[in-house]
Amino acid sequence: MQRLYRALLIVLFTPTAIPVFLPFSRGWMDGASYEWGMPLLGFSIGGAGIGGDYLILSGLAVFLALLFWAAWRAPRRAFGALAAVWFAVWAATILLFRLQTGPFMFRGDTLGVAVDITIVASALAGAGLLLALALLIRPGTPKRRAVWAPFNTAALTVWLAGYGAAFFLLRDGEPHGTTDQYGVVMLLTLILTSHLALAPWGRRGA
Repeated sequence: MQRLYRALLIVLFTPTAIPVFLPFSRGWMDGASYEWGMPLLGFSIGGAGIGGDYLILSGLAVFLALLFWAAWRAPRRAFGALAAVWFAVWAATILLFRLQTGPFMFRGDTLGVAVDITIVASALAGAGLLLALALLIRPGTPKRRAVWAPFNTAALTVWLAGYGAAFFLLRDGEPHGTTDQYGVVMLLTLILTSHLALAPWGRRGA
């Protein structure tokens, strides 16, 4: 069950982090040359660089970071509450966007991507919400405190180095050029590898 629980975390949270983590990082790394936008609860937020609605985006990024931490380090019920909020927001956003506008699209000009993700995004949001509610209703045996092991420190150091590398690739590269593409791929990889830095690898304390 523990392995299944972790697998579900990676499958569900990694894709839903992309629409927030990617524009948040590129907003301050690329600067005003980077334009971003996304739907949120029936509204449209966006901007260029750290302008426009970047403060709202930053709030979502902070909540996302807290959610990733809670997934591996907090009691399951606390994590379930945060996850329920996260997935409820996404489910409502997708539904309202579908009713008001049409297909829920993911666009990435740097990589030349434009994909209709309505079905996939709806499935992720629905499954995530059900999992979160299940954790709230039946949290199971309380987890013991996860010790921060040497591997966590090493993985976090590598993660920060990768984030720094993405900064230089995106800051100094030509907009939508090869270095920008490498930077975007680096950021997408970091979303997945963040689990390595946060997961409990050492012995657990009481």
